[in-house]
Amino acid sequence: MSLIRYRLVGIQNISVAFIRYHLTGMQYISATFIMYHLTGM
Repeated sequence: MSLIRYRLVGIQNISVAFIRYHLTGMQYISATFIMYHLTGM
């Protein structure tokens, strides 16, 4: 039981960290893409 509960908590923590990393990564990628697009023009 404790192992299953531990795995569920681990999955929740990983998903939260992944969402947070994904959001910050998207902001960084969009910022660099806009800068690259402006300099490319």
